[in-house]
Amino acid sequence: MQLKNTTLLLLTCGLLIGCNGESNAASPIGKSNLCIPRDQLLSLGSNQDTEVFDSPPHVYEAFSVSWKEMQAQVPGYKGVREVNGHPQYSSLHVTITEQKYTQTSPFPDKPYLIDDAVPSLKGARPDKVIMWDVFEGTREQHGFWGYCSFEQFQQQGPVECTRRLSAYGLSFEYRVHQENLKLYPEIDLFLLNKLQKMECE
Repeated sequence: MQLKNTTLLLLTCGLLIGCNGESNAASPIGKSNLCIPRDQLLSLGSNQDTEVFDSPPHVYEAFSVSWKEMQAQVPGYKGVREVNGHPQYSSLHVTITEQKYTQTSPFPDKPYLIDDAVPSLKGARPDKVIMWDVFEGTREQHGFWGYCSFEQFQQQGPVECTRRLSAYGLSFEYRVHQENLKLYPEIDLFLLNKLQKMECE
């Protein structure tokens, strides 16, 4: 009888918490109504329960979408590109924080066009700056989009950008290479649809 009870307990452990002492049940991210199962979150060495010095608990989470899923769900998305003769895979890595952006760069007098295929994005790029703010829109009506740098922090060549998308009272950041940059509206929509499915029940 004792052996039977032990077996039942182990089975229950496996079904509910995987016997690792932690439940896979999702809890709200920060103060949002967004719940992401633990097995979908990446380990960043810090999370919303962490306190830094005397600061309140903060959100610092991440999840990833494979390049294969990105290619399948976002038409035209290039999930593999060649770098120095080797394939480099462009999965979508999304970091979640509560950071609020404070504009530090004014809309530039001579905006730097990030990509001819994306005329709505303008960069505030002073000379010899490694990374620069990017705005979406016009001088009269614009918003912060993210920031860009040249690939591998060179002074010229293809750009790699970090898109910052606000939703659910949180900030979602993902990296996008220049060859996929024109697809950022579709990537945003894909991400928002995915997040909608993760809303707390």
